[in-house]
This record gives sequence, structure tokens and C-alpha cells, in this order.
Amino acid sequence: MLGQIAFNTFVNGEYFFRQEDLQRQIKEYICNLPEASADPDALRLDSEAVLKAIEHHHGLLVERARNIYSFSHLTFQEYFTAREIERERHFEILVQNISDPRWNEVFYLTAEMLRRSDDLLLLMKVRIDGMLTSDAKLQMFLEWINQKTNSVKFSYKPVAIRAFYAYIGSRDLNRAYALTSALNLNISPNPNLAQSIASARSLARDKSLDIALDLDLDRALALTNSNIDRNLAFFDRIRAYVIDITFAIKHTLTLTSVITRVHARTSDYLLLQSLQSLVSKLPTNEDDFYQWRVHHEEAWSDAFRQVCIDHRNIGHVWQFTDEQVELLNQYYEAHILLVKIMNRSYVNKQIREEIESTMLLPSKK
Repeated sequence: MLGQIAFNTFVNGEYFFRQEDLQRQIKEYICNLPEASADPDALRLDSEAVLKAIEHHHGLLVERARNIYSFSHLTFQEYFTAREIERERHFEILVQNISDPRWNEVFYLTAEMLRRSDDLLLLMKVRIDGMLTSDAKLQMFLEWINQKTNSVKFSYKPVAIRAFYAYIGSRDLNRAYALTSALNLNISPNPNLAQSIASARSLARDKSLDIALDLDLDRALALTNSNIDRNLAFFDRIRAYVIDITFAIKHTLTLTSVITRVHARTSDYLLLQSLQSLVSKLPTNEDDFYQWRVHHEEAWSDAFRQVCIDHRNIGHVWQFTDEQVELLNQYYEAHILLVKIMNRSYVNKQIREEIESTMLLPSKK
């Protein structure tokens, strides 16, 4: 009975409910019990007695104001909702709410109650895959992620590398980073190196020169951003490369240093030649920097970005709309939820591998 009440109210977003509505739901339940009275007045009195008994003896439902009730704690409502979903197999209704953070705890509880969570996870995967299906630009973005993953050499699971390039390609999206962390830390066979990828640090020690090269170039691309606040935040993460003088010199020296590091990552002569040509055009002192920035910074940044695109297929400016950014964030958030549930419940190994192998792929894949 509490499962039905919790489920019905939670689906409707109700945390507080009128006494008459509670008694109606209790009456609908107890009227089917073997010795229940058929008399409406008797059922009404019985439902009131049941409500008061739950309130006084169990404390699961409490009267917050006159004739206004709620569960004594949200956790109870979530728990009984999950029990109802598990018992009645309301997985479709649950999965419809995959983008609503309000339902996250119900997802976790339901998965943990199931003997095996295979069916729930597969339904979640289908729902997640469908989130971006109708957006051609976002499908192109997923296709690019897949192309980059297939073009590099690595010792990690492909899904971890796809998560890494999802972050590289949309570094302004907070959930892209969180997804990278969740996937690499929990799925990758080598959590220590995976953590290096997830945090976008220490890849100089990574065995994968392809990934380290792309990360270095991405760092340099970040420094060409004209948004000073972002650049300064970036300096905090790589301050070992710079000296403590003005922003202008920091910008130039850090960018030069990062590009110079690329030389250790590749034997691509054309890429090295292009980078050396670009580095030679950077100013070396503060006075020259300000003049150079006024007249040449934008063109130089565009040229550098084009080099990265031509030689490494990174640096694309996707120009997502606000709606696409929100959709991508929901997509990443749903994947994080999926990964956490896989790690908190019992899953058939074949199902787990099937889900992992097809995460973050375009629809046609």
C-alpha cells in the first residue's frame, strides 16, 4: 500500500498530499482485502484508522499541517517508489525520467533491489541513445568522437577513449568532464592511468603518445581563447610551465612551452614544420605582445586551430546552440547514471560489455 502511495505521488511530483487523497488511496487498497467491508462509510472510517496507525505507530507518514501529510523523510518516499517499480516492473515509467535528477535515487534503489538489473540497463541504454538521434549536428559530433577513437593507439577500453574525446571536443561542458571521470575510473582496466586521462593531467607519462599529443595540442588551443578568465584558470592547472610575470608573458611563454612539448609526441614532419612556423611568429616580450595581439592574434589563433584540424582532427568549433548544450549535458548526465548503476548492481557480463562497447556512438553505429 505504501508502495502504491509513494509511486503515485512521486510520479506526480507531489511531496505533500491532502488527508482525503491519502485516505482515498488507502481505501482503494483495503477494499480488496479478504474481510474488508463493502460499506463506503465503514471503508472511510477504516482508511482513517489505518492512516492514523501508520502515523502514530510507524512514523512513515506525518501530518505537516492540518490535513496535509507527507512521508516523514524523502528517502522513505523514494524507497517505497522503487519497491513499487521493482514489484510491478514499471521500468518504462522509470526510464522516461532518466533526464530528471529528482529520480536518480529511485534509479539506484530500484537497481539494487533487482536480482539482476539487465533489463533496466538495456532500457536505459535505448533511451539514452535516442536522446540525440534527431539532431544531425550532435550526431556529427558523436561521429567525430568515434573517428578520433579509431585513429589513435591506446591501451584502454574504447569507451574510455570516446569519453576522453567527448571532453576534448566539448571542454566547456561540465558534465563531459564528469562522464570522463566516471567511465575511466570505473570501467578502464588501469584506474591509475585512467585517472590521468580523466583529470586531463600527467599524460606526459602516458604510454599513448597519440592521446598525449592531442591533449598537449588541446591545451595550446585553450590558450588561444581570448577569454582571459578561462586562460587564467588554465594557468592554475599548468603553472609549472610558466614564470610569475604579467599575463601577456604568461600567455606567450606557456603557449610556446606547450607547443614545444608536442615535438616529443610525434614524428609527423609536416605537423612539426607547421608548428615551428607558428611559434616563430609569437612575440617574445611584453611590449611586442600587446601590439601583436591587436593586429595578429585572431589570425594566428585561426591558423593554429586549422593546423590542429588538418593534422590531428581536433580543434573543431562546433558552435552548439544553448539547446544543444543542454541536450548534451543531459546525454552525459544520463551516461553517468548508467555507469553508476552498472557498478552498484548485479549485471550479466555479456550485457555489461555490450553496453560499454556501444556507449557514446552515433545512432548508425
